[in-house]
Amino acid sequence: MVVYADRGVVVVNKPSGLVCQLNHQGRESALEPSGELEDFLADIQYALGTKSLPLPVHRLDKPTTGALLFALNPQLARDLSQQFQSRTIDKTYLAIVRGGVQTFPEKNGTIKNTLVIDSEGKVDVLSPSESKSSRSKVGLKFDKHKPAETDWEDKVPLSLMKLTLHTGIKRQLRTHMARTLSAPILGDTIFSSSRLPTSITGFVTVPPEHLYLHALQVSLYRYSPNGKRQRVTVMAPLPGYFTRLCAKIGIPLSKEHVKGGVWIDGERVGSPGYIVGRDKSTATEDDSISSLDSSSAATPL
Repeated sequence: MVVYADRGVVVVNKPSGLVCQLNHQGRESALEPSGELEDFLADIQYALGTKSLPLPVHRLDKPTTGALLFALNPQLARDLSQQFQSRTIDKTYLAIVRGGVQTFPEKNGTIKNTLVIDSEGKVDVLSPSESKSSRSKVGLKFDKHKPAETDWEDKVPLSLMKLTLHTGIKRQLRTHMARTLSAPILGDTIFSSSRLPTSITGFVTVPPEHLYLHALQVSLYRYSPNGKRQRVTVMAPLPGYFTRLCAKIGIPLSKEHVKGGVWIDGERVGSPGYIVGRDKSTATEDDSISSLDSSSAATPL
């Protein structure tokens, strides 16, 4: 579960099905099973031996898997929030989408448009023929019109996409894929109600409960004990059902995408489970999280 941790932050590999959005009272929405997120945070706290529960600083949709970042104290939560606001935290996703060479005549591109969120929380794209004022007349507030930007890159013809967030709007990637590129993410039943074509179902079985969207990588700035600012990049391993489908349809995946890892200033330092300070040759009292079972901590390469 823990991919990376240091004395201030932890990155976990979020499983599908976990609701990680909090309301203003700091608890889950009443529409979701109570206690699920709290139990998840308590498991992290127990694994790391911290004094308090980790603090969420961003969210992933319930069916989305992958790298989810938490702060281990309020000061770091504020720092990470500032990094998100200044866009110095980079987030990259992998998605299997319903589209091929006809859908993607180019190998890469950038989507820039405006997303609107209605009073029920539904997200859609503001079309060129619509104005912000006209959408406001049907219950949309002006501050819910948010410019959105996503880089896309067709890594393999017919399916695999690498998505880089420039803005972090609710369900941005799912909206951009389905509404702008007409290539909904496989398993997305919110933005695509159409049945899978026989060209897909005749070749592979797609489990209905899975969304093929994975938060592959998060990259942020951290400070070492000597005050040096470092770029920490954490890659969360892909779930098994994602890699199995890729293998079945012949999509090559790199070893890093499958296994994950941790990089500091571009140099690979370890595998998932990497805890700063656990390597005896480099550990410091300030860095170490002493109560973590050493068997779960990878030795830096």
